[in-house]
Amino acid sequence: MDENQRRQVANLLVKHASTFSETDYDIGRTGIVRHKITTGDAQPIKQSLRRPLFHINEKIDSQMSWTCFKKGLFKNRPVLGLVTL
Repeated sequence: MDENQRRQVANLLVKHASTFSETDYDIGRTGIVRHKITTGDAQPIKQSLRRPLFHINEKIDSQMSWTCFKKGLFKNRPVLGLVTL
């Protein structure tokens, strides 16, 4: 890519900066784009929930707690870790 093309890409990114996520915590939903999954004549199937493995589930819980805190859904910083009685 030559210097002119780099400048054009940089200008394009600056112009549409609000389109891109800057952090892990500024993502959301949109109603702008809709999609449809065509399945033909096939009927929907029902599958049971597949739970993650225990050690993975702990990571998911701590990441979700931190994400909710950063988005302002929690007033206090969540305590990450297990409580042992």
